[in-house]
Amino acid sequence: MKKPDEQIFIGIWKLAKEEGQKASQLSRGDELYARGGIIIFDKRRKFTKWVAKTHESNDYDDCVYISGGGGQWYFQAHAYADAFCKSLKCFGIACKNDVVLD
Repeated sequence: MKKPDEQIFIGIWKLAKEEGQKASQLSRGDELYARGGIIIFDKRRKFTKWVAKTHESNDYDDCVYISGGGGQWYFQAHAYADAFCKSLKCFGIACKNDVVLD
């Protein structure tokens, strides 16, 4: 059986991912290639530790970096990361969109 925190974190992650996917699908295509993802701050927090442990990510001093799942095109990737971050912020999770043109 999963711990209560883990069940909550799974729900938050699924919501953020779904919102990111919806935003990406609604975004218009472009010919600009993007790279980047999402930075989740404060590794002292349980959620950030959970992300680092359960998802493919890069760990830094005080944050975790995850690749964006919004696609390779700039506007789609940016829309995905923005919606993903907005969802996390609703739960008090500090994060930032880090999608840039490649």
